[in-house]
Amino acid sequence: MLMTEHMINVLQQFHHTGLGIRVTVQYNGGSESQMKYWLERRLCGLPCSYHAQADGDLGAKLKSAVKASFDRGSQYVIVIGSDIPGIDTSILQTGFDMLAQAGVEMVLGPAQDGGYYLVGFNRRALKVIDHIFEGMDWGSEWVFQQQMARAQQLQIPVGVHPVTLHDVDTEEDIEVFEKEVKVSRDELTSPMWSIIIPTLNEAQNIKACLQNISESISMLSSVSEIVVSDGGSVDDTVHIVDEMTATYPLAVKLVHSKPGRGHQLIAGVKVARGHRYLVLHADSRLPKEFDTLASACLDQPGVVAGAFGFQLDVLSDNALTKTEPFWFVQQMRLLVWGANKRATVYEKPYGDQALFMDRRTYRLVGGFPPYRLMEDYVMVEKLRTVGHVCVLHDDPVVTSYRRWQKYGYFKVTGLSQVIILAYHLGVHPDTLAGWYHGDKTSVVKHKAS
Repeated sequence: MLMTEHMINVLQQFHHTGLGIRVTVQYNGGSESQMKYWLERRLCGLPCSYHAQADGDLGAKLKSAVKASFDRGSQYVIVIGSDIPGIDTSILQTGFDMLAQAGVEMVLGPAQDGGYYLVGFNRRALKVIDHIFEGMDWGSEWVFQQQMARAQQLQIPVGVHPVTLHDVDTEEDIEVFEKEVKVSRDELTSPMWSIIIPTLNEAQNIKACLQNISESISMLSSVSEIVVSDGGSVDDTVHIVDEMTATYPLAVKLVHSKPGRGHQLIAGVKVARGHRYLVLHADSRLPKEFDTLASACLDQPGVVAGAFGFQLDVLSDNALTKTEPFWFVQQMRLLVWGANKRATVYEKPYGDQALFMDRRTYRLVGGFPPYRLMEDYVMVEKLRTVGHVCVLHDDPVVTSYRRWQKYGYFKVTGLSQVIILAYHLGVHPDTLAGWYHGDKTSVVKHKAS
C-alpha cells in the first residue's frame, strides 16, 4: 500500500512539471470503486483510469495494458511497477525523452536483480506488441537479457535507461524501501503512538484524562509517550501532571507553549517521538482499546486520518442525565446525532472526537495551523485533500457537556456555525477566537481557501 502511494506521489510531481500525462492503474483484486476510494483524492486532479489486470502471466498483463493505452490514443506508454521505491520524476522524464528519439521504439530500465523496472514503447512499436513479451522466464535473473534478445529477434530498436534501480521483492529489500521512502521498519511493523493533550486550566480534568488513557489502552507498549502541551495554566494543571509522572505507567512529557490549541499542538508534535499522533482534549475520555481501533482504521487503504464517534457525558451517565431538565437532554441528543452525522457523512469530525493520523500524513499536509481556534477544522480540511477521514462511530469519545450546560445549546451551537461561516468568508481564525472567547485580540483578515 505504501509503495503504491509513494508512486502516486511521484507521478503527481511529474504531472506538475508540465508534461501532460495520463495514469492508468492496473489492479489485481478488489474493484474499481475500491481503487478510487483509495487513490482518487491522493491523485489531486491527475487524470487517471482504473482497469483490472488481464488474465495470464506477466507478459499477458503487460501486453494488454500497453495495447489498451495505445487504443486510448497515447503516443508513448511507460509501464512501471509499484514496487520500485527509487523511481523519481527525472527517471520518468528520461524514459519519455528516449522514446521521442528517432532511433528508439522501446525503452527498458534495468533492475538490480536482473529484471527490469520500466518498459516503454512509442507507437512505432505497435507492430510487435503482440509478440514482444513471449518466451520470458518471469521472476528469474535473466529477464532483462531475455527481453533484450527478444527485441533483437523482432528487430525493434531498444534504448537502455541509464539508471539501474532496486525493486522490493524480499525482506532483504526492505532497506531499499526504508531509504527511498523514508519510512522505518519499526513504523511498518510496530508503529508507536504519541498522545498529545493541549491544556489550559484543566486541573479538574487532567488527572481523570490521564487515568482514562492508561485504563483504556490495549497495550502499554503501543504508546511512545503522552505529551501534555500547556498554554499557560494558572491553576494546578501543571502541578498535577508533574505529580502523576512519577507513578504513571506511561512516559509523560510536559511542554509549555503560547496559548491557543494550534500553537500548543505544534509544540506537542515537536517533542513527540511516535509514528502516529492522537490529539485528545483534557475533558474527553477515550473508548476501550482505542489504540487498536485507531490503528485498524489507519491501516485501511485510502484512509489518511480518523476520529472516534461523538458522545456527551450527560447522555452516557444516568446520574448526570437525571440532574438536567428533559428539554435540555433532548437538545443534547440532537447535538450528538448531528455531530455524528456530519462527521460520518461529510468526513468532518471536530477536535473533541480525538483526531488521529500517521506522522508522515501530518507532515504531508503541513501540520496543524498556528491558530488559536479552528485548528481542528482547518486540519481536517487539509487531510481530506489527500485521502479519507474515517470516523469510528460505534466507538465514541465521551466529552464533557460543560460548555452547553454553562451557555446553552442555542448559543454554543449557533456561535459555532457563525464562526464556520465567517471563516469561509475570510475572517482569520485568530479573530474568530476573539469572538468565541469574548476578547478583542488578533483582529486580522485572511482570504479563505
